[in-house]
Amino acid sequence: MGCEAGDVAGTPCRPALRAPGGGRSVQRFVGGGRARRGRVVRSRVDAVGLARTRPSGHGRWAARATRRARAALLDGGGLMRNRTLAADYVRRAAVRLRAIDVLYEAESWADVVRESQEVVELALKGLLRAAGVDPPRVHDVAEVLEAERSRLPAALAPDVERLAAASRDLRRDRELAFYGAEDLTPSDFYRESDAAEARAAARRVVELVRPHVLAEPSD
Repeated sequence: MGCEAGDVAGTPCRPALRAPGGGRSVQRFVGGGRARRGRVVRSRVDAVGLARTRPSGHGRWAARATRRARAALLDGGGLMRNRTLAADYVRRAAVRLRAIDVLYEAESWADVVRESQEVVELALKGLLRAAGVDPPRVHDVAEVLEAERSRLPAALAPDVERLAAASRDLRRDRELAFYGAEDLTPSDFYRESDAAEARAAARRVVELVRPHVLAEPSD
């Protein structure tokens, strides 16, 4: 295969590669200047037409945008939006406690464990947001809680380890309680004792977090 039409003369070129769906994914190097030399431009040609992505410098741009977004949280409006979202997380976590009770009454132990994990995750991420910490998109925020303990409400200081342990312990069961494995069926594996422990952990986390997130901020 040859180079795509329109490539800069005298510059190295990669041949067009076949892509799923009958389109072509094109990679080529664009010369013509020190600032642009070696930068990769990726294009995809398909039935719709030509779509170009940003050059490789987009990663640096995205990092700067992320830093600007985090800095914006320091202003009053940003903090208020963060606190509103935090309160939404905790309210929904509290509502889900009722769903856990329904699942418990139905003796669906695996589902109790899975739902308890989601309640804990939602409540703890609400706590972090209320403290001005942007929680990462992970299911276990134990390390974040421990690292940011100085930003959490002082009244929660004695309970940080307990909150982190609940996050860490239930995270281990998240996928297993939902999907199982080749040699493990969730409904057969989980027992009432597992469900009772998970439900108690979810209730404890919501009870500890709720007053600090839903309380009106002081002036």
